[in-house]
Amino acid sequence: HVPTATQRPEGRPPVPTTHMASGLSMRPTLWAVLLVFVCASGVPVEDDDERGRLSAYSELMERCKEIREGRADTCDYIFTAPFAYFLDYVSKRVPDGQFSGSATAWKARCSSGILVKDPPVCWAAAYMLIPFPLTENKEEVECNALTSHSVDQLSREDLISRYKFKALTVETRNLEQQTCALLRTSCALGMDFEVLGQDWGKRKMTRAVKIRLVADALRRIPEAERSRTIVINVDSSDVFMQSDKESIMRNFLRQDSRILFSGEMDCFPFRYFPMSMTLGNNTMILYGPVEERYSKLHVCDRLYPKSKSSPVRWLNSGSWVGFADTALQAYESVRDVPRWFMDRWPGSDQGFFNTLYLSKRYGIKIDLCSEVFATFKTVEFNPEDEREYHGLWQLYAHGPLRHQFNLVYAEKANHTSPFKYLWKYKNTERIPAAMHFNGGSFNKMHDHVRFKSNHVSSEENQFLESCAPMRRIEVSMQMKDLPDNAKCLAVQHKCMEKLAVLRDEKKCGFDNQTMEKMSIKNLSGLAFFTEMSPVRYFTPLTFEEHKTFAAASHAAVSRVGVEAWLALVDGAHYIPGNHQTYMAHAYLEARRMYREGFWELVSMALIMIIITFSLKYLQKVWSSKGAGMVFQLSRMETGKVKV
Repeated sequence: HVPTATQRPEGRPPVPTTHMASGLSMRPTLWAVLLVFVCASGVPVEDDDERGRLSAYSELMERCKEIREGRADTCDYIFTAPFAYFLDYVSKRVPDGQFSGSATAWKARCSSGILVKDPPVCWAAAYMLIPFPLTENKEEVECNALTSHSVDQLSREDLISRYKFKALTVETRNLEQQTCALLRTSCALGMDFEVLGQDWGKRKMTRAVKIRLVADALRRIPEAERSRTIVINVDSSDVFMQSDKESIMRNFLRQDSRILFSGEMDCFPFRYFPMSMTLGNNTMILYGPVEERYSKLHVCDRLYPKSKSSPVRWLNSGSWVGFADTALQAYESVRDVPRWFMDRWPGSDQGFFNTLYLSKRYGIKIDLCSEVFATFKTVEFNPEDEREYHGLWQLYAHGPLRHQFNLVYAEKANHTSPFKYLWKYKNTERIPAAMHFNGGSFNKMHDHVRFKSNHVSSEENQFLESCAPMRRIEVSMQMKDLPDNAKCLAVQHKCMEKLAVLRDEKKCGFDNQTMEKMSIKNLSGLAFFTEMSPVRYFTPLTFEEHKTFAAASHAAVSRVGVEAWLALVDGAHYIPGNHQTYMAHAYLEARRMYREGFWELVSMALIMIIITFSLKYLQKVWSSKGAGMVFQLSRMETGKVKV
């Protein structure tokens, strides 16, 4: 039994009682930590279930620590009493037929090494600390219904007088190099972020420290003001702002939430084992459209709300907005958890905040309709794509239709905005206040291009290095100069001078013709694909030829449909190029499968050797330019066959 919200103070996760379960032992230090939880929460001793959970958590933490310190292997301690208790605890709370609950199955799944993110014992400890219900969440959000008469009727003066506003970000590195996009766009909108961690020096910034810095900043807000102070917290280096604090506060208040997190279209980290807990009919991630990709994974598909008008569904921890008092309660709920565990919480800090959300504490909601936040992943070859591997024609046929190129389109801003263009979310017709380029897409074009294909000139390499997708999109907003009397961190750290160089020299922004296309909703995907897809770097096509080819393919697909178009060009199965391109593919696949250690080198070498020998065999008949591969098969019993 987990106590209900009415049985314990708001802001505390369900905490078990301090009694030993038979067959399990606890160390005094963890007893002390858990006694603090119990005393602080005031939760009564209820039943054996809670006592067992407490004991199992303590024992699992000790085993997890051994693994994290290298004294045991990742898949160890699955055949132990506390892990057996965890499996039984989960199996009792999940719908029938959705749990592969035997220790043998978990051991085999872990030993496979496929999409294994963390030690099962460590995830078991995290779940026993903050358990969450495993029954289906049937909530459906209608974006058009997100209105609040009481909020909409507030004048700007009333809103500002009723609520205080504070903006936070954490950054220990050089602000001029890392945070200028956030600082200059927020300054132009009349906001100035408080940057936490600038006095941290060269010490390593860990997740536990980041949580502590934010908690300390929230604690500095006078206690009497916390319940009416709205705080926004965003990542520092991959976010820029589009709306002022008034818009942020109104859109947050409309959602009837205490804390509102950014949403995204990737179920990270619960698509990985062991966070998926082998719940569902299939424990492997499926590749396909967003709405089908996680259909076999119980946690991803059944525990999160849906929206018919938006593909955004899962929580992204990079940005949130909420009331200071509730946010402080959430951050302080783990103040007594060992730092080593918080630094390596299973699934990263995103795993921690998703666990808090699923526990149904603190009034946390996800911004499914992108009222305040939008995540914008621009990497083409990643798990969010419809396919893991692509053909040239498939890329040109599907490319302009892919979701990562069709998230937003440009809209001309009104005269009061400091920008000429704003980016509007297609599905919901909202202009999100914060644009978040998650997944590493803010600082690089695409992994594939980094291998410097033979078709990439030195000038293009320099362009790709200096003009990341986020920078191109920000520069293309054509931000006006700040007022002469502006006093903010963007001025202090010379961020405007950096923008002026990029803008005036026309290095990174999209040209006027491209911006016109991006302003047309049904052509914006083609414009983004033309400018940002890496496909042309693996063909001999010039940029102008690439644009023409993309436009022609898009026109054909728009007329006859993707499948009919691909049927017309059937046989074109590979991107034309040379063996270095395929070596790059092989390296990426090896790196994806084996992230660490000796097996990465072995797998990379084997794949490269196989592909090299294959390509040598095909070299004489390989088409050096064009859309496909033509070769003559040897004579067979049925006669000569031409493909």
